[in-house]
Amino acid sequence: NFPENDYGARMFCNQAGEKIALKAALFYDQWQAINNGKANSAMQKQVQQVLLNDDACFLSQLAVNGSDLIKAGIKPGKDIGTALDILLDDILRYPEHNQREFLLAEIKKRFSPT
Repeated sequence: NFPENDYGARMFCNQAGEKIALKAALFYDQWQAINNGKANSAMQKQVQQVLLNDDACFLSQLAVNGSDLIKAGIKPGKDIGTALDILLDDILRYPEHNQREFLLAEIKKRFSPT
């Protein structure tokens, strides 16, 4: 289950994929309705709003990429993947954080430069 809030909708979009997020949300709501015995369109509405807001939900939408992180001193390899996952989770929670300078400063706090 996903939290019934904007963060949950952004997580849902991330898991479902960019191309089918809205359809997947409709099916999710229908599945929830069958299991709970009541109609629900909450996820579909939230996903639709997230998509309309153009909230970043995918690694490809991060304001930084692996090359940026390497230039910032993060070790190539596993650390890059871990850093990108941390940043993705952050922007799923706080979409306003998806700014290059903010993300680079945030990741430098969490990783020791090489």
